[in-house]
Amino acid sequence: MAENPSKTNSVLIVVNTNLRRGAEVFGEQLRDGLIDQGWYAATVSLTAAPSGPVTSAVPVTEIEPGTTGRFSWRILRALRREIYESDPDVILAMGGPTLRYCVMASTRARGSLAYLGIGEATYWIRSGFSRFVNKWLLGKPDQVMAVSADSLDKIMQIQPEVAENAHVAYIGVADEFFAIQKGARGEKLRVLVLGALTPEKNPELALQAVSLVDDVEARFVGSGSLRESLERESSRRGLT
Repeated sequence: MAENPSKTNSVLIVVNTNLRRGAEVFGEQLRDGLIDQGWYAATVSLTAAPSGPVTSAVPVTEIEPGTTGRFSWRILRALRREIYESDPDVILAMGGPTLRYCVMASTRARGSLAYLGIGEATYWIRSGFSRFVNKWLLGKPDQVMAVSADSLDKIMQIQPEVAENAHVAYIGVADEFFAIQKGARGEKLRVLVLGALTPEKNPELALQAVSLVDDVEARFVGSGSLRESLERESSRRGLT
């Protein structure tokens, strides 16, 4: 994050990787939106992708994605140095993997710490110990946000004490996003579902929704553990 001459209204957005994924794209869009509103904003990532489509987030390390499940002192030191040098008013942790590093790296930071949950927090829970750790982590930010009411409810199931400082922060999109061009009357509705075919993404729910619409053509693009079950369910529903 470059030096902020005004030292006011600055936010450092921290994402897991610079790859173009959900939270990472959200972080990039939020940064651009804050800049348009007069804020000084920057986005950094904990890891750096060796290849593939990337966002403009600046990696704090050269560690490759997929390693943040295991704690890294190198990532912690690099993020702490970034926070110390940029001295932001707000540090925003985007998504689960960033929370632990932001909590520990910001212990002596001047700015406030905020967390934005983008999925189901209960998905992280694998044991009683992980529930204990995540409850502790979720209690540290000054503000806790989630992209939907359901996501926020999942967070409060783990850490009910965040209720006073918890908010739903919907992901905004440009107005032109909704300018969907409709075809001629009677033309099939074409739907593209893009994402990982995993339980957390719940592609089967999208399949159920599509099956309720007459004369629709849906295409799922992605891979994951639910691919075979999704194919079986689509066949059972008479969809192709």
